[in-house]
Amino acid sequence: MSPEEFKKRNTAFKISIGMIASSDDLSFDENQRFRFLNLNGKEVYRINLIANVIDKFESNQKQYVNITLDDGTGNIRVKAFADSIHLLQNINLGDSIILIGVLRFYNDELYVMPEIVKTADPKWLLARKMELEAEYGELYSNARAYESIGDVESANTMQNPVQDQVQTNAPLQEKAEEIVEEKIETQKQPGLREKIVEMIKANEAEGGIDIDKLIMSMKEPVDSINKEVTDLLEEGSIYEPKPGRLRIL
Repeated sequence: MSPEEFKKRNTAFKISIGMIASSDDLSFDENQRFRFLNLNGKEVYRINLIANVIDKFESNQKQYVNITLDDGTGNIRVKAFADSIHLLQNINLGDSIILIGVLRFYNDELYVMPEIVKTADPKWLLARKMELEAEYGELYSNARAYESIGDVESANTMQNPVQDQVQTNAPLQEKAEEIVEEKIETQKQPGLREKIVEMIKANEAEGGIDIDKLIMSMKEPVDSINKEVTDLLEEGSIYEPKPGRLRIL
C-alpha cells in the first residue's frame, strides 16, 4: 500500500508532539519508505495537533516554508513545498494553530507535511491537553517532556510568550475547562445538522467532503459535529464512499 493510499484510509489522530517523540516504532515498506508510526496499537500517519509556532523559515525563492511547533510536550517541524506553501505563509511566530497533516520521515527526521492549517485561540491548547489526558492517560503523561524531533532546539520553547500565557492564566484555564465540558456533553446545536448537510451538498461536485475539512470549517464543538454526522449516517441521509469522506444520498 502506498503512503497516499494509506493516508486516505485513516483519520487524523489527535496526539501530542511528545507522544510522537516518545515512540521509536516506525514502519517502513519494502522500499524503506516511511509508512506510519505505531502508537498504542494505532497506525498513525495523519495527525491533528494544536500547538504554538516558535520558529519560521521561508526560502528566498518562496518555494519552501517550514515552521516549528511546540505544544508543551515537545516540538516538531512542519514543511511545505511548492503548491502547499500558501498553508504556512500567513502563519506567524507566536500564533497558536490547529494543524492536520501527514507524518513524513527523511534524513533521520520525522516531520509533518500540512493539509489544513488554521489559527486558533491559545485556550484550545489547554482544551486539547485535557482531551489527551482523558483519552490516553499515562501514555500522554509519560511522554518525554520537551522532546526534540530532528535538529530543533527544544530550549526555544521557554521563550514563547503565548505558551507562558496559556500555562499561567487561571481564568483562561477555567474557560478551557468549560469548553471541554461542553464538548463532552455533546449537546445538539440548533441548526447544526442543517449546516452539515448544506456543506456536504456544496461539495458534491468534488465527490464529497472529508470530515476533517468539515470540522475545521465550522465553529461548533467537534463532538457535536461528530454526533450529528453519526446520526446522519445511521439515518441514511449521508454515506461514506470511503472512510472519512462524506456524501449526500
